[in-house]
Amino acid sequence: MVDENFHDYLASIKRVYPPPEKDDPQEEFIKANLKWVLEKSKVLEYVCRNWEIRNDRDKCLIKESFLSNKSLSYYVNSLKSLSQPHKNDAVSVNVIINKQQKETYNCVLLYKPQGQNTVYGPTSSKMLPNNSLAIGLQTAEQKEIVIKNSSKILCIDFTHQTNEYGFYLLNLIVPDEFGIGYPVAHFITNKLRHSNNVLF
Repeated sequence: MVDENFHDYLASIKRVYPPPEKDDPQEEFIKANLKWVLEKSKVLEYVCRNWEIRNDRDKCLIKESFLSNKSLSYYVNSLKSLSQPHKNDAVSVNVIINKQQKETYNCVLLYKPQGQNTVYGPTSSKMLPNNSLAIGLQTAEQKEIVIKNSSKILCIDFTHQTNEYGFYLLNLIVPDEFGIGYPVAHFITNKLRHSNNVLF
């Protein structure tokens, strides 16, 4: 025998807590803001703002009004897993580089995985030591700017410890048509050696 009160209770729960829609615009908004590296506290403040104000009590509360840090952490983790092709960083880089090489414009100038031979790049890159990592990227727009303006001046900007592996980021910079520094190529390497730098 089925208890009718229990059945009514379950029905009332479904009315109060409806299952989430597949294309929930508020959820997509939250994920979009987190994707652009907005702080979790800012997202919480924006989504949950003003719901406790007395003058706004006639407004209908939605489930996002009660968004928690736990929910945001779940969103952040799900976004990370979507944006990273593989759990292993080296495999992820390989997947991304291969994908870029298949694009209409191949932005990869150089790719030599650590502990392997050079996969893509000039013949001089074949001489890099086995333990070297070298990645070079340049968009079509950057290529146009470097062809036009590299005769004026060329700067190299080094940034080290850009990630947990302590890799170096090198940016080639030339002035644009307004005289402002414009990055025209980006290189990632694990060693600042003459043999690596000459390639860049």
